[in-house]
Amino acid sequence: MPLFTVTMKAGRTADEKMRSLVPYMKQASRQDIPTTTCSNVFCLEQADLKVDLNYPGLPKPRTEKMLMIEVLSVVRD
Repeated sequence: MPLFTVTMKAGRTADEKMRSLVPYMKQASRQDIPTTTCSNVFCLEQADLKVDLNYPGLPKPRTEKMLMIEVLSVVRD
């Protein structure tokens, strides 16, 4: 199973962190992930998360609720 790391700005509820993320992790991994499972979630204060909301030249900027998801997949022989 892949390892997911999610980084977002602080201030979201537990419901926002889990229920809104798990469907995307299921889709990305193509596996059934229990709704109580989330590998790593890091919530950073506004000043600690520096993100250009227009990168890479988007016509419309991302919202302040933007988050980053990293996926590490382990391949076994």
